[in-house]
Amino acid sequence: MIEFKSVTKKYGDKVVFTDFDLEIKDGEITAILGENGSGKTTLLKMLAGITDYEGKISVGDRAAFVFQEDRLIKNLTVERNILLVAPTADATALLNEYGLSGYGKRYIKELSGGERRKVAIIRALAVSSPLLIMDEPFSSVDVATKQKFMGKILKERENKKNTVVIITHDIFEASDFADRIVVLSGGKIAFDKRDFDRVGIREEIYSLLSKRR
Repeated sequence: MIEFKSVTKKYGDKVVFTDFDLEIKDGEITAILGENGSGKTTLLKMLAGITDYEGKISVGDRAAFVFQEDRLIKNLTVERNILLVAPTADATALLNEYGLSGYGKRYIKELSGGERRKVAIIRALAVSSPLLIMDEPFSSVDVATKQKFMGKILKERENKKNTVVIITHDIFEASDFADRIVVLSGGKIAFDKRDFDRVGIREEIYSLLSKRR
């Protein structure tokens, strides 16, 4: 289980979270939504351990990450970027699966933005991890590839009971993909629901977010 307990985070004088609490169950896909500045990416960075905070965050086992920025090494090949984090992965098979056949020996700097995004997601999926954390992972990926990635993640969760946390602006993506939806507003939880009707929850969240604009 992931647990945020009495977490406070500031950037100088700007307070993002104050005494923030959140529990995420093992084996659950949780989507985090919210307007710009609500704390979504900061939450991920705290979870990844790349920004400081006050309080306690329990993560447990090793996690795989897809950050908002691709964080690929531009002067290395696609294959080398994957193998750096997943040395035993079949990089060629993974690239073939997601429409990047023959890209293994290409350098990251030679790829388009959408291609780099695919590689960043493939790299995370290549890591055998009980926890996958993604920040706007599908923002520059075509619809067909997005559906393929989502299907792969859902199948992995079904087989291995791993945990997924996805940050997104897309209500349709969240409602189609997640078991639980959490909406942040001003560093607080404004909405939290499981076992929802996928059409009805979209209307609930649209209504909530429109009132806060």
